[in-house]
Amino acid sequence: MSTAESKYFNHHLVHMKINRTIHKLETLQLLGLIMSGFMALSGVLLISEVMGIFLIIMSLFGSLFLYVFIQGWIGVLTILTQIEINSRP
Repeated sequence: MSTAESKYFNHHLVHMKINRTIHKLETLQLLGLIMSGFMALSGVLLISEVMGIFLIIMSLFGSLFLYVFIQGWIGVLTILTQIEINSRP
């Protein structure tokens, strides 16, 4: 395998690993948002009590935090991948 082919192969492997990691993060994000939705639904069923209102607020803040946190990690991975690939000789 020539040097150019080796660089292309390594570049392709890095992209495959990053895409797999991003897919796992997005799956985790979806599961977290579904769980937050069930928490909010439980809160709606208990709306007359303080615990119901607390569950709704906690699920909204939890889903927002989860979304921002995972999107941040996806952005960091994407930027680091571009820096690493562009800095290779």
